[in-house]
Amino acid sequence: WFRKASTAGDQYSKNSLNTIFADDYKKGLKLYESKKFSEALQVWLPIAKEGHYDAQGYLGDIYRLGKLGTPDYSEAAKWYNLAADQDGAYEAYQLALLLKDGKGVSKNTREAYKYFKKAADNGKSDAYFYVAYFLSEGEGVSKDLTAARSWYEKALSDKPSSAVQNNLALMYQRGEGGEKDLTKAKELFKLAADSGNEYAVNNLKTLENMLAIQKKHPNSPKLFGIHLYGATRDEMRSAIKEAGARPTREKYSYFADNYNSRNIMPGSTEMLVFYSQESDGNDYGSSGDYLAQIQYKFPSSNKWYIDEIKDLLSQKYGYPDNSYGSSNLGEVT
Repeated sequence: WFRKASTAGDQYSKNSLNTIFADDYKKGLKLYESKKFSEALQVWLPIAKEGHYDAQGYLGDIYRLGKLGTPDYSEAAKWYNLAADQDGAYEAYQLALLLKDGKGVSKNTREAYKYFKKAADNGKSDAYFYVAYFLSEGEGVSKDLTAARSWYEKALSDKPSSAVQNNLALMYQRGEGGEKDLTKAKELFKLAADSGNEYAVNNLKTLENMLAIQKKHPNSPKLFGIHLYGATRDEMRSAIKEAGARPTREKYSYFADNYNSRNIMPGSTEMLVFYSQESDGNDYGSSGDYLAQIQYKFPSSNKWYIDEIKDLLSQKYGYPDNSYGSSNLGEVT
C-alpha cells in the first residue's frame, strides 16, 4: 500500500518505503561505491520494483553509464521514468535528456519539456536552462518569452553557465520577454566569452560594433523602435514580428527575409528586408548582419494610393532608392 501511495505522489509513503528498505538500500550503495555494480544491481532490483525511487535512480545510472558493459538507454529510461513519476528531480532530468536526444526512447520534445519542467520545479538547477530554452524556441511547449527569460534569470542565479549567460544576453539585447538592456547584454556576453563560448565571442563583437555605429549616428531614423544605422538581423527580426508582420521566410542563407506585411503597412502584400553580408565578420548570412534595405510590395491599385504611400515613406526615411512597376499593370515595389 505504501508503494501504491508513493507512486501516486504521497511523500509520507515514499519516506516509509525508504525506511522499510533502508538496510538493503545502504547495502547496495556500499557495493556501488566499491564499484561492484553487478552485486549492487542484485540488491537494489527487488526494492526498486517495490517503489524505492532512490534505488530506481541508481539502476537508471547503472544502465545509462554502462556500468555493466554497453550502455542500455532503454532500460535506463524505464527506471528513470518510475523514479521521475515519484517526483525524483535528478531522474526526471536524466529522463528528459534521453527524450530530447532520442536515446533508448523515441525522440519527443513535448515529453522532454514535461520532465525538464518537473525536474526544475523540484529544484534541479541543471534543468532551468532547458526549460528556458524550450520556452524561448517553442519546442514541446507554446512559445513564452517572458517565462523563458524568467527561467534563464533563475538559472543565472543558481547555475550560471556560459550557455545561460549567452542566451539571456540575447534576450536582453533584443528586448525579448522584458525590457531591452544593452548594458546587461554586454556584461553577460563578456562573461560567456571569457569562458570560451564561441557564440558569445561573436555576439559580443556584433553588439560592440552595433553600439559603435549607433553612437556615431545617434539621430538615425527608427523603424519599429530600432535605430536603422547598425540594426542587426536578429534585432530587426524580433522588432518586425513584434510589430505584427508574419514571416514567410527567415533564413540566414538568404540575403533577404520575407514577411506578410498587411498588418504593418496597409495595402501592401509583402515586405522584403535585405541585409549586408558578412558585416559582422561571420560566415555568409548570420544574426549580426546589418540592415541594408527594405522593400514593400503593393498589388495593382490606383496611382493616388501608391503615391501617398511613397510620400509617407519619403517624409520619414528619405526618398526610396528605387521603385518599379506600374499601378496600372500589376504590383509595384
